[in-house]
Amino acid sequence: MENRKFRQVIGYRLLLAILAFSLVVTLLTTAIHVYIDYQREIRSIEDDLNWIQESYSQAITLSLWVMDREQLQAELDSIRRIPYVVYVDIKAKNEVIVKSGQDRSDLALHREFTLTHSHNGKLLQIGVTHITAGLNSVYGAVSDRAALILVSQWDPDFSHISLYLIYFSDSCDQAAK
Repeated sequence: MENRKFRQVIGYRLLLAILAFSLVVTLLTTAIHVYIDYQREIRSIEDDLNWIQESYSQAITLSLWVMDREQLQAELDSIRRIPYVVYVDIKAKNEVIVKSGQDRSDLALHREFTLTHSHNGKLLQIGVTHITAGLNSVYGAVSDRAALILVSQWDPDFSHISLYLIYFSDSCDQAAK
């Protein structure tokens, strides 16, 4: 009787060790996947911000030079429609000239680029464009992906361990008899 109790304790400890190891491996691989996904999303946003700077800075500079507020507003509204961009403004002499969206500085990437115009052979700094890209949707997507990975990896492991435990427990019971 004592021998059977000893086997049950060892079986229980073995089960806990296997489950703990499986959980650690699952958490580790999930963390790696989440980190890679997060870095990919951040690179994508940074690429978009670079593209905005390359594509819009000349048009914004020319509109600012002639102080065409309607055109500036249209350009900023266009930038705001780009995924993840939550706020854009143009400042001249530390004063906001035009803006689009709401500045949410929490959980965001910020990018500024200087607007320069050549006039009479001199390069003049006429303003600064500030862009805020929100990361809330990135965090939401990454956490959803983490939950999906955890469930999809843990469920088969747990199922396999349960089947092995049933088989192992039956084998031990038959060997004890």
